Amino acid sequence: MEKLLTPREAASTLGLTYPPKGWIYRGTVKSIETLGGHHRVPKSEIDRLIPQKPFSEGPLPQKSPRTYRV
Repeated sequence: MEKLLTPREAASTLGLTYPPKGWIYRGTVKSIETLGGHHRVPKSEIDRLIPQKPFSEGPLPQKSPRTYRV
């Protein structure tokens, strides 16, 4: 079974300071409603919203040093 997060936990994982309930109500974030009427966000939704790293794991390319004309 997939891990379900509260909106507050989902916000914390995404680096937000408030729960994304507006996103849930608009359908931007898919959630599951509990029998008590509370929303839970599947971990797969969080993974979908977190941008993937464009480069492979490893050192970033180094910039060439700047030279200035006098």
